[in-house]
Amino acid sequence: MIPPYCFWMYPYQHVHCRQVYPEVEASAFSRSAKEAEGLMADGQRILSRLSASHALAHQIMTAAQSNQKNTVLALLRQTGVRRQLDASFDPDGIRIILISPRSRIFLLLRWS
Repeated sequence: MIPPYCFWMYPYQHVHCRQVYPEVEASAFSRSAKEAEGLMADGQRILSRLSASHALAHQIMTAAQSNQKNTVLALLRQTGVRRQLDASFDPDGIRIILISPRSRIFLLLRWS
């Protein structure tokens, strides 16, 4: 049976169907964007401190090289980050994740 939103194209004997989408509700999307603004501010804080402080960058890299994740996270929090964060690292760089309930911001920085 052909769904009601499909129609035949004469004379080609071929059915065209239109996808039916629900009505758009953007309030959750807008809330997510609002939360992301705060995450971006935290990301800017981290980047500003890292670019201004060779000593901080050195401490973070040294802790990462020793696989001291808690130390890396503590050093990142010292930059003034207000929201939850996580980090992972490898010989090429660090991945900093800023977390809020509705959004995430990823900072991927190279150190090699």
